[in-house]
Amino acid sequence: MSTTRTKVWVGIGASVFLGASSAAWASGDEEAVGSSDAQQMESAGEGGEGHGSHHGGEPGEGGESGAHHGDESGEGGESGAHHGGESGEGGEGGEGGGNSAFSVFDYLSADAGGEGGEGGESGSSYSSTNPGVYVTTLALMEGHLRVASELYREGAKDNALAHFYHPVAEYYTSLEAGLDARGVEGLKPVLLKVAEEASKGGDWSDLEGDYEAARKAIHDAQAAIDPSLKQDATFQSRVLLALTNTALDEYIEAIDGEQFVNGPEYQDGHGFMLVGRDMLSAQEASLSAADGPAYPEVVEAYEDMMTAWPSAAVPDTPAVSFGELSGDAFALEVLLKDY
Repeated sequence: MSTTRTKVWVGIGASVFLGASSAAWASGDEEAVGSSDAQQMESAGEGGEGHGSHHGGEPGEGGESGAHHGDESGEGGESGAHHGGESGEGGEGGEGGGNSAFSVFDYLSADAGGEGGEGGESGSSYSSTNPGVYVTTLALMEGHLRVASELYREGAKDNALAHFYHPVAEYYTSLEAGLDARGVEGLKPVLLKVAEEASKGGDWSDLEGDYEAARKAIHDAQAAIDPSLKQDATFQSRVLLALTNTALDEYIEAIDGEQFVNGPEYQDGHGFMLVGRDMLSAQEASLSAADGPAYPEVVEAYEDMMTAWPSAAVPDTPAVSFGELSGDAFALEVLLKDY
């Protein structure tokens, strides 16, 4: 059962959480962003023998048992790039509405939807035909694989298994439009193969090859975007912003006061931040050459935010206060939006 959560945003710029969500790239014919995990898995038909039907941590690992994410992906288009996207908040926790983390890609929509579009000011959905939604959704998929691999190698195999299944269970249905638009084939079987191998509970060496193949398939799919965007500082910085905003949302759902109550949400954010750090490193040349903040300053701000996720294993106590993390996230947002 999906749940609707009311969140109190503390100590961070309103633009991080309440970015205007125009309905650009919206399409009533495709899957909406706000579907619950359960709805998505039913439509995708890929639960993996029950794994991934919820964030299945062991007792004490997942907080309220059966708590579900909302979906990070959605509906969109790919032309008319203009600088100046607004940031937003949403991501996996956004049950019941559009993923406003993707509102950073509204600047790509001037030629396809304009003001308001089909979804109106709220509850809009974003299509994976939008290149920003597409690339970010694939990055979120990889984030689940990253944290799954870390947990599996540390011996937390049951906990890792849900994360291995989530790329298909949570995202694939809404990603199909973007894959089809770019002629990308064969991603789903590769993702399922590593999950199914992990379900056997063998040594890491038994599935390492499938894991690397899954990551390569994700990277190859990301490479199918328009070549002009691959080294575009504005586009790449907005992908990083959508990814880190989603990680922050995961953290908010994972914590209650000074204790973690939902381990899998914390772990999702850890995986997303690992992928974002790799993407930031890969964009050193383009960000360094662009008008905007100095690249080392952005790296430092990213690492400051990353301190909230010291490991895949859930810490006994938070590494930083929520107020500190909020401040770090806002500082990073300011820098990324300056490209």
